[in-house]
Amino acid sequence: MAYAQSNPQSDDPEPQYVRQAVCDKVTAHVVAQAITAALFARERSGAGQHLQLSMLDSALSFLWPDSMTNQVILDDDFERKAPISNGYRTNRFKDGYVSAAAITDDQFHGAMRAYGMPELIDDPRFTTLVERSENLVELLDLVAANRPEIPAAEAIARLEAEDVPCGPVHEPDEVASDPQIVAAGCFEEGEHPVLGRIRQPRPPARFETTPSELRRSAPSLGEHADEILAEIGIDEAARADLRAKGVVA
Repeated sequence: MAYAQSNPQSDDPEPQYVRQAVCDKVTAHVVAQAITAALFARERSGAGQHLQLSMLDSALSFLWPDSMTNQVILDDDFERKAPISNGYRTNRFKDGYVSAAAITDDQFHGAMRAYGMPELIDDPRFTTLVERSENLVELLDLVAANRPEIPAAEAIARLEAEDVPCGPVHEPDEVASDPQIVAAGCFEEGEHPVLGRIRQPRPPARFETTPSELRRSAPSLGEHADEILAEIGIDEAARADLRAKGVVA
């Protein structure tokens, strides 16, 4: 199962794989990982350390392997090919899109049979993984131009029968009802004090002995001011004075 959105700024309705604030979220994960590593190092060495981490470094590290392969080797004595990110495309069928990943020879052969193009299996441009990688854009263009006009559900059934990893590309409103999402319990529903009933993804990591949960919603402006001020020793009268003067909300 994949999730993708069509691009509202383009006449092309084909879903795009990523249109998110990727760098912000990736940096947050890198920060969490770095802090965990630093705490482990402190436990082992008895000494703490100062961490420096930037969104720019995090973004480059995250995006580099897929999109920047031609920028790795600095000498000029090699042939530059399209980066692997050029192969990240969805597959359009009669009534929707399917995401499929045919990496191994067996998967590629199965995908070509499922698409009704078995002649490409023995095409010298695509017989091995290396040759397919070198001619990836050409291969994808051929498949896109000749893919059968069949329903997406039939395409998935064909690909699954050939043991090719695949899944439907959902519109946002379809994600929560996907059978795998439902079976895995990926969402939690609750009551927001202002918005009413809401649905949110559960914390992705499931801890065996210290399970995590969504305890409460993000606070509104000033919602926890009294708790915070009381915790640092400011009494009720002083808190009321600060509020009256507009120091706190």
